[in-house]
Amino acid sequence: MSLSANLTTAQFAAGGTRLIVSLTTADLAALSTDHLVALTTAQARALSPKQLLALSAAGVAALEDADVAALSGYALTVASQASDFMAALTASQVGALLTTQVQVLKPQGLAALRPEVLAAMRPEGVKTLREAQLRALGADQVRALTTDQIAALAVLQLRYLPTARVDGHDMFRSDQIAAFSTAQIGALGTALLSQFSASELAAIETQDIAALSARQLGVLNVQQVLALRTDQLAALRSLQIGALGDATMQAFDAGRLLALSTAALGGLGSRQVNQLSADAFAALGTAQLAALGVAAIKGLDLRLLALLDGERIAALTPRQINALSSSSLSALSSDQFVALSTTQLAALSASQLGGLSSANLAALQPQSLSALPATILGALTSAQFAALGGAAHDISYLSVAQISQLRTAALSGMSAGQAVALTTAQAARLSAAQVGALSTNVIAALEAQDFAALSGGAISGLTAGQFAVLRSDQILGLSTAQASGLGSHHIGALGTALLAQMQPEEIAALRPAAMAGLRTDQMAALSSDQLRALTAAQAASLSSTQFRALGDAAIARLETADVAALNSSVIATLSTDAVAALGTAQVAALTARQISAMSAGAFDALRDEQFAALGSQQLAGLSSRQYQALSTRDMVALNAAQFGGLSTQVIASLSTAQAVMLTTEQMVALSAAQVAALSKTSVAVLETEDLAAMETADLRALSSAQLNVLSTTQISAFSTTQANVFTTAQTAGLGSAQLAALTAAKTATATAASALSMRVQDLAQALSAYQADVAAPGLDGLRGSAVSHVELNLYAPETPPPLATPRR
Repeated sequence: MSLSANLTTAQFAAGGTRLIVSLTTADLAALSTDHLVALTTAQARALSPKQLLALSAAGVAALEDADVAALSGYALTVASQASDFMAALTASQVGALLTTQVQVLKPQGLAALRPEVLAAMRPEGVKTLREAQLRALGADQVRALTTDQIAALAVLQLRYLPTARVDGHDMFRSDQIAAFSTAQIGALGTALLSQFSASELAAIETQDIAALSARQLGVLNVQQVLALRTDQLAALRSLQIGALGDATMQAFDAGRLLALSTAALGGLGSRQVNQLSADAFAALGTAQLAALGVAAIKGLDLRLLALLDGERIAALTPRQINALSSSSLSALSSDQFVALSTTQLAALSASQLGGLSSANLAALQPQSLSALPATILGALTSAQFAALGGAAHDISYLSVAQISQLRTAALSGMSAGQAVALTTAQAARLSAAQVGALSTNVIAALEAQDFAALSGGAISGLTAGQFAVLRSDQILGLSTAQASGLGSHHIGALGTALLAQMQPEEIAALRPAAMAGLRTDQMAALSSDQLRALTAAQAASLSSTQFRALGDAAIARLETADVAALNSSVIATLSTDAVAALGTAQVAALTARQISAMSAGAFDALRDEQFAALGSQQLAGLSSRQYQALSTRDMVALNAAQFGGLSTQVIASLSTAQAVMLTTEQMVALSAAQVAALSKTSVAVLETEDLAAMETADLRALSSAQLNVLSTTQISAFSTTQANVFTTAQTAGLGSAQLAALTAAKTATATAASALSMRVQDLAQALSAYQADVAAPGLDGLRGSAVSHVELNLYAPETPPPLATPRR
C-alpha cells in the first residue's frame, strides 16, 4: 500500500503490526524519523529483514533502543550482513542488544561497527562473541574495547583476537592490559604476544607475567625481553626462563641476570648459561650459583668454570658437583679443587674419575680423604692412589670402609710412605687379594704393628715374592690367626733357622694344606716343642717323604693322637728303625687301618713290649701276609684278647706249624666264626689239650669236613660234655673208628668218676704222712707253698707222681 502523507505518528503507532506488514520497502524508506521513533516494540519486532535494510542510515539511527532490542533474530541475522546497516547503529542501540541478538550478528557486519559503537556493547554480549565474530574485529575496534569488556572475555575467546595492528599503534591500551586477569594473560595467543610493544609488555602486572607459559615467553624477541622491568623479570618462573633463546641470554647483562629469582635461575639450561657473558656470569653470587640446575652445571663451559673462585666453588651443591663432567673436574685448578668441602667430595661419582688428576688428588688435605665416596675409591688407578695424602703420603684418614673398597689395581700404586702411614685398623681390613697386589717395597715397609694387624685371610694373599722380603721380626711376630693364613708356598720359603724359631702355637695354627710345603730339612729342624704342638690334622697331612725326615728321637716325641692320625701311606713306608722308635703308647694308639698298612718287615720289627701293647681291635686289621711274617715267639706271645681279635682271613691262613703252636688260652679265645674259619689242615694238627679246652659253642661251629679230619686220639680228648654237643649233621662224615672214639668219649663219665675216687684215696694217704702243721691248714694252706703242690693226673691214675719231700 501507499502510505498516506497525512498519517500522524499516533496513527502510525496505532496501526500495529498489520500496518508494518503492509508497508513496502519504499514506504519504509519514505518514513520520517518521527514515524520511526513512534514505532512500538511490537511493530519493531514485526519488521522483516528487507524492511530493515530499506531504512536509511538516519532511519536506522532514529530507532529507539527498545525497538532495536525488540528486533527479531532472523531480521538481525540478515540485516547484519549489510555493512551500511551495521555502520548506522548508534552506541546506545548496540548497548541495548540482547545477548541472543549479539550471537546472530554476522562477522562482516560486526566488523562494520564503529569502534566507539562496539565499545558500547554490554560485557555480557561481548562474552558471547563467537570465534568468527572475534576474528573479524579490527585492531581499532579491539583497542576501543572497554576494560569491562576486556575483563568479560572468556579465556577461550582470547585466542581468537586479531593479531594485525595499525602501524604505529599498540593493539591494547595500558588500562586494557591491566584489566586482563591472570588467567586471560596466560591464554593470550603467541602470535598476539609476539607483537606486543614495550609499553604493552610493561603494562603487564608482575603476577600476570608469572602466568605466562614457557611457550608464550619463548616467542618474545630480544628487545621485548629486554623491555621487561626488573620486577617483571623477578616474577618469572624457572619453566619460563628455560624458554628464553640464545640471543636473549647473550643480551642479558649482569643487572638483568641478577634480577631473576634464584628459583628462576634453576630453569636455565647449560646452553643458556654458556651464552652469558663473562661479566654477567661472574656477577652471580654464591646463592645464585647454588640455584643453577644440574643440567646447567653439567655442560658448563670451561671459560665460565674458570671464573669461579674458591668461595663460589664451595657454594656449589653436592648435586651440582656430582653433575660436573670429568673434563670439568680435570680443568679445576688446585686452588679450586682444594676448596671443595667434604660434602662436595662425597658427592663425586665413579663416572667423574677421569677428572681427578693426580695433582688435584695430591692437593687434597689428608683430612678430606675420608669424604671421598667408596665408588670413587673403588675406581682409582694406581697413579691416582699414589697421589693420595700429598707430599706426606698420609692416607691414615681413609676409613676402614674406604680401604675395603680399594681395588687391587689402585693398591698396586701404594708407595712405601703410604704403607708407613697405614693404621693398624686399616691394615686389619685388607683382604687377601688386596695384600697380594702390594709391591714388595710396600710389604717390607709395613711397620711391625701394622703387619701384625693383618688378618689370617690377608696373610694368605701374600705371594712367594712378598713373603721372601718379610723381616724376621714380622714372621716371628705372626699371631696364630695369621699363621693360619700361611700357605704351603709360604712355609716352603722359610729358612730352617727361622722355622725353628717359630712358636709352637704358630706351628699348631698352620693349616694342614700349608704343611705340604715343609721340606725335609725343615722337618728335621723341628724342635721337640714344635713336634708336640702338631695337631692331628697336621700329622694326617704329612707325606711319607716328610715323615722319613724325622729322626728316631723326633718320632718318639710325637703325641699319640698325632701318631694315630698319620696317613696309611706314611705307615706303609715306616722303616724298622722308625718302628723301633715308637713307644708302647704310640703303638697302642695306632688304628687297625694303620696296622694293616705296615709292611711285614716293620710289623715283625715290633719289640715284645710294643707287640704286647697292640689291642684286639688293632690286630683285627692284621693281614695274612703280616701274620705269616710273625716269628713263632711273637705268635705264642699273642694273648687271648689279641688272638681273639684276629680276622677270620688270618685264622684261615694259619699254617700247620702255626696251628701246632697255638696255646690253650688262644684256642679258648677263638670265636665261633674264627673256629669255622680254621682250615682242615689246621684242625688236623690241633693238640689234644687244645681240643679239650674248646668251648661247646665253638665246637658247634665246626663243620662236618673239619670234624672229619680229627684223629681218634683227638676225638678221645673231648669231654663227655664236649662230645655230646655235636649234631648228627656234624658227625655224618665220621668213620667207624672216629664214631667209636666219640661214643667212648660220651660214656667216659662213670670210668672217670671211679678213677677219680681211687686218686682221692691215694691223696688222703699221702697227706697223712705230712706234719700236722703242714696238713692242718687244709688244701688252702697247701696252695701257698710250692712244695705242697702235688701233680695229679685224675684221668690217668695208673702212674701216680711221687710226693714232694716236705721241708724241715
